[in-house]
Amino acid sequence: MPSGVYKRTTNGRANMSKAAKGKPSWRKGLTKETDASIMKQSISKTGYTFSKESKLKMSKSHKGKKLSKETIKKKLKMVLGLFVIYMQRLGSFLVEKIVKIVI
Repeated sequence: MPSGVYKRTTNGRANMSKAAKGKPSWRKGLTKETDASIMKQSISKTGYTFSKESKLKMSKSHKGKKLSKETIKKKLKMVLGLFVIYMQRLGSFLVEKIVKIVI
């Protein structure tokens, strides 16, 4: 059904939502290195910058949001992972000790 031609009813939206549950995204596992369409999207966004007004709006929308403990742990794990990669590239032997101390 083409979008924009028909008005979506509440019931129709619910049916589409049910049909999509449990199915992976169309681009699950695709990267710009393995898929031409993803590479094209990446190239088209390269160099794009947000205006100051847009940045302010985004900043306002995130102010005051409380992150769950689970989310904080996930973010910390990601940052530590990036830190470890960075330190490995520098050839530091202290990486393992630092990770043990922090975790």
